[in-house]
Amino acid sequence: MRIASFALLGCFFAPLLAPAENPHWIWHDNHGKAIQTNEVRYFRKTFQAPAKFTKAQLSVAADDEATVYLNGRVVAAPSGYETPVQKDVTDQLRKGANVIAIRGHNIASDVAGVIAILDIKAGRNSTFVPTDTSWLSSDQEESGWNQTVFDDSGWHKARDKGKHGDKPWGEVLKFPKATPAEDLTVLPGFKVELLHSSEIGEGSWICMTVDPKGRLIISPQADDQPLLRVSLKRSGEVENIEKIPAPVHQAMGLLWANNSLYVNGHGPSGTVGGSIPQEIRGRRRARLPRCQAWTR
Repeated sequence: MRIASFALLGCFFAPLLAPAENPHWIWHDNHGKAIQTNEVRYFRKTFQAPAKFTKAQLSVAADDEATVYLNGRVVAAPSGYETPVQKDVTDQLRKGANVIAIRGHNIASDVAGVIAILDIKAGRNSTFVPTDTSWLSSDQEESGWNQTVFDDSGWHKARDKGKHGDKPWGEVLKFPKATPAEDLTVLPGFKVELLHSSEIGEGSWICMTVDPKGRLIISPQADDQPLLRVSLKRSGEVENIEKIPAPVHQAMGLLWANNSLYVNGHGPSGTVGGSIPQEIRGRRRARLPRCQAWTR
């Protein structure tokens, strides 16, 4: 009997935190004074990025809300500790010296905190930057506080409010994993394999098609996430995932036909339907009706 094999590519990412990289909830040391309603505090951490990093992924949550900066640029704005934010921040990371900074805002109650972990990948190795008492904090906003070059000698060590998983917050940075292949029911003669669980920045995948080279064209759900192209090895393993530089997002329909990728999704002016030629591999632009194409 011939066995047909389906490649299952999952839609979620779950960071596995070893004890050494387990982030802690932190807040400013109020020296015994109760945390106040509408209290705002500032946090920063300088660190060195590997010279040949390939990816940087941020997971962050806040009680009650926060604005996160990487080298002065806003990269995340979590609100509510039960709704953590995941972001691919590779483009904002620099080789060498960097700073990650957080503006934390307690809206109500006397419980507040921020928690984050930055995972920097360089080949098979990872460097982690978790929130802990090595971070510095202040109760005053100062010019340039979220920049690498800043005199933080007057700032103080952040106060530890508990490690990830502790009450009252729990494991807020634990995200759902892709559905295990063995949990799926398929017709006789078919087999399902889990090849990849989407990582931070790749989004929840809602639509997929195959191009003539056997590569998977995938659309994440969010409007700030690009179409993706997944290349597979002969063994069926994922070899490479690359972003497609097309102004179309959140595709509800994808089809490869007539040397073009047909897309029904969100464009610069709203929902669009049209085709993107096969030359989408490159980056030079050419206008199409209600869409754009990238040509060599």
